[in-house]
Amino acid sequence: MKKIIVTILNLNLIFFMIANCKTGSQIKVEVGSGQFSINKKEGFNESTRRVSTLQIYNKSTKKLGDVSDPIANIIGITIDSKISQIYGESIVGGQAIADLANKLKLKDFDKAVQNLVDSQLDNSTLSNDTKKTFSTIIEKGKIDALAIPVVSISSEKMFQGEKIQIHLIVFDGKTSNIQYLASSDLYSAKPEDITLYSTKPDQAKANSTALMIENTNKFMLNIQMAIKPNSVSNAVAENQKESVKDVVGQNNEAPKEKEFLEPLDNWLKSKIKIGLGPIVLSIVGILGLLL
Repeated sequence: MKKIIVTILNLNLIFFMIANCKTGSQIKVEVGSGQFSINKKEGFNESTRRVSTLQIYNKSTKKLGDVSDPIANIIGITIDSKISQIYGESIVGGQAIADLANKLKLKDFDKAVQNLVDSQLDNSTLSNDTKKTFSTIIEKGKIDALAIPVVSISSEKMFQGEKIQIHLIVFDGKTSNIQYLASSDLYSAKPEDITLYSTKPDQAKANSTALMIENTNKFMLNIQMAIKPNSVSNAVAENQKESVKDVVGQNNEAPKEKEFLEPLDNWLKSKIKIGLGPIVLSIVGILGLLL
């Protein structure tokens, strides 16, 4: 199984290296039974290094960083962690970007985010005011680009049988244009979790959280293969190391690591009534099935 996975990754890598020769083209790649696409645009910049990630934006509710949707927020956190892996620098984002916009008195920041997302997903016009807002944040924040993660619907809709899609839009500060739009496959909650949701919603949410973390990691790996193919091998190796650390950590966790993870554990318990431990165990189980 491991040899098959490595072979698939190598074939995808070769495809992306060939496809990357043309900027401004749309790349669509079949990944297993699903599809991933990335559309490089006029603002694409290979020298980009410092990228800050906004909070997750829900397209259906038009909300940025909605704390009432823990699964969507976990998707956003996962994307944020992978952005630093792709570009090589860890840059503060999330609420800090919204705070910077407020400090700069950019009153239409939320509208700018909505306009940017709609311009890429609904083919509406990207306004000059939106470009100015994002360019100002990038300049004052001393970064190269802003990444906007998007989910198509709230996670609650997943348990009603609807499919969710993840998008990532990167806005370039140097050109004040879109670098690329990446879109994932359509993901569904498992049928058994949809059924379970009516009797044990917390367990269903925990199961779906683990599934969406896995799907988001695959999505981000495909982006990395498209824009930074030379770093993919290191990323795969690092992911394998982290998986080993997670398994070992279940039985032998140092006090400092407990203190570091405690805030996230408490946050998860307050939102979905499930701690970090069960979620990690679910992920380890999935990795065991795959590997």
